[in-house]
Amino acid sequence: MKTKEKIIQSALRLYNQKGLYNVSSRDICRDLSISPGNFSYHYPSIQRLCTDLFSRLIQALESIDSSAETASIIRYLDQRKAIMLIQYHYRFFYLNLYDTLQKFEGIKDFYVLHYQEENAKIIKTYQSFAQQSQFKQALSPSQLKAVQQATQILQSSWLIDASLQLDKQLDQLILEYLYQQIQILLVPYLREKSQQIVADYFRNLS
Repeated sequence: MKTKEKIIQSALRLYNQKGLYNVSSRDICRDLSISPGNFSYHYPSIQRLCTDLFSRLIQALESIDSSAETASIIRYLDQRKAIMLIQYHYRFFYLNLYDTLQKFEGIKDFYVLHYQEENAKIIKTYQSFAQQSQFKQALSPSQLKAVQQATQILQSSWLIDASLQLDKQLDQLILEYLYQQIQILLVPYLREKSQQIVADYFRNLS
């Protein structure tokens, strides 16, 4: 593994363990037994390093096929579970979301763009469910907006609550929070048959 990749991996691990603002470049150098000059050669600033980490987070999230045209209940649940696993892997970012977006302007611009794209995907997915007759009735524009906003809030903040329960197995932790989110955001709108699909999905994973 090349030095730059080692720095990335060390920073990710230390940030997740101690928090973004409790880890310095010297901590990373000490962890890897490299000189500050070697670190600076690859990353002249912590901001550059954090931007690289954030870019990797976005690439990982965008690698998940979440096209609304192929949406199904099972596929949607699998996508949400995959997203939560990636978020956990980069949890330091979500646990410091507000401060990070205020401190790193480049990351903030990138995050806002990603946020807007995700909003559009959420609405298209719910519209697709309505067209497939998965819902009791089509959602109004105001309902769609409310679901979209609630999805983003819960998706961005679940790790804050979960950080108090990290003694649990990762699979169990993600499954519990996914279940809670789906019970709030999706199940109330589903027809009985589609509700059963959701129930069976979680039963099979338990």
